[in-house]
Amino acid sequence: MSSTYSTSLLLELIGNGDQSGTWGSTTNNNLGNLIEQAITGAQTINFAVDANRTLTNFNGALDEARNAVLVITTSVSLTGTRQVVAPLVNKQYVVYNNTGYTITFGGTSGGVVTIPNGMVTAVYCDSTNFVAGINGVPGNWTVNGNSTINGNETVKGNIAASSAVFVGSISGTTLTVTSVTSGTIATGQYLNGLGVTPGTTISSGSGSSWVITPSQTVSSTTITANGIVNAGAFVGDGTYLTGTAPNLNIGGNAATATFATTAGGTSSFTGVANPPSGGTGLTSVPLNYLVSGNTTYPFNTVAPGTAGNVLVSTVYGAATFVAGIAAGTLTVASISSGTLTENAVIAGTGVTSGTTINQLTSASSAAATQSYSSGGAIGANTITLSSATGVVVGQLVIGTGVPSNTFVQSIYGSQITLSKNLTVQAAGTYNFYTPGGTGTYVTTPSQTVSSGTTMTASNGTYLLSSSATTLPVAWTSVTGKPTVVSYWTNDANYMNAASGSGSEYGNANPRISSVSLSRSGTTAVLSVGTNCNCNCNCDC
Repeated sequence: MSSTYSTSLLLELIGNGDQSGTWGSTTNNNLGNLIEQAITGAQTINFAVDANRTLTNFNGALDEARNAVLVITTSVSLTGTRQVVAPLVNKQYVVYNNTGYTITFGGTSGGVVTIPNGMVTAVYCDSTNFVAGINGVPGNWTVNGNSTINGNETVKGNIAASSAVFVGSISGTTLTVTSVTSGTIATGQYLNGLGVTPGTTISSGSGSSWVITPSQTVSSTTITANGIVNAGAFVGDGTYLTGTAPNLNIGGNAATATFATTAGGTSSFTGVANPPSGGTGLTSVPLNYLVSGNTTYPFNTVAPGTAGNVLVSTVYGAATFVAGIAAGTLTVASISSGTLTENAVIAGTGVTSGTTINQLTSASSAAATQSYSSGGAIGANTITLSSATGVVVGQLVIGTGVPSNTFVQSIYGSQITLSKNLTVQAAGTYNFYTPGGTGTYVTTPSQTVSSGTTMTASNGTYLLSSSATTLPVAWTSVTGKPTVVSYWTNDANYMNAASGSGSEYGNANPRISSVSLSRSGTTAVLSVGTNCNCNCNCDC
């Protein structure tokens, strides 16, 4: 009876009664050579010609196809996707594609596995098809290096960017960290905090000293550092994005994700337009704290001051600067403190009471200038540029079809998303400016004020203590821009009132029955009614 051979590994199966006196050599070859090759063998398979490469496959002898690990190389240029052809038998392989090209691995028929250059992967054959050997991990998956995903990724849990909360100050391009409250500070993170320029990033450093851009001056304050998540598109039922990263870049068809309908948490803000400079990620406001900000800049909180003091937010919309006005154009030569914003009320020698800033026309010089490439149809809010170098979220945009006061909302590659829709087809060159600095602004009403005049700007938000009910500042009614007053008592209770309605906005003090805001000339007067009717020494 002659020998036969096994289906997968082609081991010699001695016929009954055969090979008397020599069967030991056959058995040793099966066990010591062929099975060992199938379990531990690693062999280089080279493309010597620009064509598919078929593995050698011998009965009862060492070959290429029996090896456990195959390292695929090439000594010629491959002009197409070439295949390593393996036997269609039950077998598992570990394959390393080291050719410099994408290859496939499979049989003469059935399914094959595509293996990109540089990838090490497991494949197996079920005697009909070759398939990828790994398509999931039942437990945790940790990547200490970089993870590259060429296809789509489905995430059923959370994606979290690296973050940190710390106390620090900025002088020029140097960030000095005093203490870290939580998390880890790292290169590439975006910074957000009281007075920090939108779009500020960490470029290098370690420990307590880091290098940031752009240059600025910020006194010691609490700063949040967040990483950045870049994605082509977020899709699927119930798509829900959470986090405090100041920049979440979304491309593809995710335009509907750029409008926040509810900022959940202890306090709920509904119908709030997505600010182009990001947000602080606040989910609650501490008692007695004043909230400042508008649709252009993030929400911030300002702590209450000493009883009797009036506080004006100097974060956004409050500034001291030198400028002049010609007709309706305000030209700002220098700013000694603060940041100018739309709707800020300005004052100074010769300035008409109630003058407001309506629009930033241009800065002294553009932070970036880029050419139009594609997209930008009428009514759309996305433009693809030739390059997005120098463009950051929060910058003012000026160019063909861009409405006034339009800002960069997000960036994906060379595509930018604007805060307003285009009025005509995009074309030509687009300039990007850091808002709130030197340059020209449109103001109302029209007037003339000499250049070199020192002026101040206020966003019209004030905080009163229980011992002060009159604002020590001029109040001029401006249509659509109400003055907001937060009144707080010594026993940590508060209320808010606005000039637009003269009615109470909020009341956390059960002893307060009413609050209203009225005007006597140009002075705002806050009136408070109480429910206190006792002889005790209480704070009414």
